Amino acid sequence: MSLFLALNPSAPDPVFQLTAKYRADPRAQKLDLGVGVFKDVNGRTPVMKAVQQAQALLFETEASKAYEGLSGYAPFNEECIRLVFGDDTDAQRFAALQTPGGAAAVRLLAELTKLARPDATVWISEETWAPHFTIVSAAGLKWKTYRHYDRERGLADFESLTNDLQGAKSGDVILLHGCCQNPTGADLSEQEWNELADILLERNLIPFLDIAYQGFGAGLKEDALSARILARKLPELMLAYSFSKNFGVYRDRVGCAVVMSKDGPAVRLAVESLVVVARGLYSMPPHHGAAVVAEILRSASLKTVWEEELEIMRIQVKETRRTFAEELRTRLGDERFDFMEGQNGMFSLLPVSRDAVELLQERHAIYMPGNGRINLAGMSGPATRQVADALADVIRK
Repeated sequence: MSLFLALNPSAPDPVFQLTAKYRADPRAQKLDLGVGVFKDVNGRTPVMKAVQQAQALLFETEASKAYEGLSGYAPFNEECIRLVFGDDTDAQRFAALQTPGGAAAVRLLAELTKLARPDATVWISEETWAPHFTIVSAAGLKWKTYRHYDRERGLADFESLTNDLQGAKSGDVILLHGCCQNPTGADLSEQEWNELADILLERNLIPFLDIAYQGFGAGLKEDALSARILARKLPELMLAYSFSKNFGVYRDRVGCAVVMSKDGPAVRLAVESLVVVARGLYSMPPHHGAAVVAEILRSASLKTVWEEELEIMRIQVKETRRTFAEELRTRLGDERFDFMEGQNGMFSLLPVSRDAVELLQERHAIYMPGNGRINLAGMSGPATRQVADALADVIRK
């Protein structure tokens, strides 16, 4: 009997299935607005100059390819904590573990939750990065959803969020997007983050932040506001961090799992458990991408180059949001897409039907998921007008 024929058929990942359809499309003007990668005005995803320079330095100076260890590259872990939580953090309260991408960081911290509190429920926003549900389930944890997004206004729905969390019990874990919420682009305000921190503290709920787009929203420091507020007000938190977008090192798989506690012994216990989990999943993370990121963050000159490049990318996405809303306002004669201007990060959820999304593919070779999530960082310049023309065509009454 075949081992493999005993398997049940698996549903394909919808985003990568979409990419396969896009690649098979022979039309020259096709656009892939599904996968979350940044593209310049020429439609390319370039290697950042800071990354090129750091790689050149490593090529000249790297003397060994020996294993780094289960925790990964220590300077990288230190820089991740500093980038998110600031230079004046109490080192005794934080610890980090390098991971093969942000997804692995989510999985490690889910496994840590399972070890520490197996009966906990993980609360996940209804509109979220789809693998959150898959990863939390794979770790053997229960999950429930909370509302986060007001589709009518295109804004974060703080009242519904806090109302839904009334159903959480002491010790439950709340999975939150720290900035540039994926897929909605709708972030909480500073006041709302402060109010949420107070609620989490009062109810003994553990925040689990996922940050994948720091620097793409309001700025590097501004996008870390959520993490810094929670770290200041709460005794414990977990953070999964991805460097794929803000350093453009997508294929190098550069992520970090961070834990924070008011007690040093608790932090050490958490790291010891994370190391054991990592050993059972993938053993040790790849070195190259983490070394490149650490080289940039530890060099004043390279960090300046990187920050300038990231700011150019951030402004491009903001300008794309403004232009796209303006183009649609002109074509449709109404303001139904204006909400995009006030959102942050790569993504928005367009208020369109699945039929309209399918027509975008069939008529115009423009690809996005069926829920209308559009990667605004994947289009700019002429592509913005191309998408506006196509969208107006499929939804105009």
